[in-house]
Amino acid sequence: MTVSGPWAVITGASSGIGRAFALELTGRGFPVLLIARRETELERVANEVGRLGGLAKIIVADLATPDGIERATERLRDIDVDVLVNNASFGTHGAFVEQPIGRETDQIALNVGAVVALTRRLLPRMIERGRGLVINVASILGFMPTPYFATYAATKAFVLHFSEALSVELSGTGVQVLAASPGVTKSDFTRTAGSADQDGSLPQLTPEHVARVSMNAADDRRVVRPIGAAYRLLAFLVAITPRAIMRRIMGRIYAPRQIVEGATRARAVQGHGKWRGGTL
Repeated sequence: MTVSGPWAVITGASSGIGRAFALELTGRGFPVLLIARRETELERVANEVGRLGGLAKIIVADLATPDGIERATERLRDIDVDVLVNNASFGTHGAFVEQPIGRETDQIALNVGAVVALTRRLLPRMIERGRGLVINVASILGFMPTPYFATYAATKAFVLHFSEALSVELSGTGVQVLAASPGVTKSDFTRTAGSADQDGSLPQLTPEHVARVSMNAADDRRVVRPIGAAYRLLAFLVAITPRAIMRRIMGRIYAPRQIVEGATRARAVQGHGKWRGGTL
């Protein structure tokens, strides 16, 4: 394989969808620059790229922090980048008021702040060269309000709308933007978020499928691409379903087990309190 030309930059590249993008872009002839917090895992992905005949470099940085953003953007200052994949993100599952506030604000900083910062840093040179691709990994949850994933879904709604708006602003520049919006994907996400019970009953995508479909959508110059047949249908249903109904549906799907069990016990107690003549 011949590796030459501008780089592809992938955030959250140490595992899951980020790793899959690294391998997919390597197969397309791009040298890849991998960004994540975990150095050992980044080195492992870089070695995989090398075994495929590709070239990989790593940047160890926590993009949820200002220092991490500065470290990454400084390293990118003199590198020609043709492809930016903003993939790094995490979620928290459960009642919002029970989440540590630092965890929620870190989630916003990574899922939103890092996307804005890296895109803003790399776009001017893409525009100057008249070519480039920004893939922002959103989520099917970005299409709808999602109780118990309140912050995560809201950040992905930002990514979705940000991507669509940029695609219009960049029309005619040679730079395109894609919001790749996968459904539940087999990765560390559910373990980190604590939502494995809920996601186990939903169709699961592979990271490789997400990366491949995303790149194909970019080839077709798509702006938004829900990924997974069931999730494409869901995106359509969201568009025609009243929001009040959709948020109740999503609340039932993603309610934590303890909340569901508590509600069931409460209904049972109420039921035992009934008598033909009225309530005891």
